[in-house]
Amino acid sequence: MPSLASAQAPSRISFDEPSGATPGPMAVYLHRPASWQPGGKVVVVMHGMGRNADDYRDAWIPHAEAHGFLLICPEYSNAKFPNVRFYNYGNARAP
Repeated sequence: MPSLASAQAPSRISFDEPSGATPGPMAVYLHRPASWQPGGKVVVVMHGMGRNADDYRDAWIPHAEAHGFLLICPEYSNAKFPNVRFYNYGNARAP
């Protein structure tokens, strides 16, 4: 996975994520203000039913800039996390 500290702002990275309904890449949208340093504040923003992590990132950029935190917005796509079991419950199952 690429280093979050080296992410350009705003940006998108992806990594292999095996726990969804289909294995494969998962997108993460980022914004790193120039004032942010490794070890600094990190905020993770979760999107809603629209699965539009990029829009959430864009809406939170002014807050990240004003408060100097690294903004991370993972995208739980409909293809990879298609329903309540995968998205809301994180693919949890009864023992």
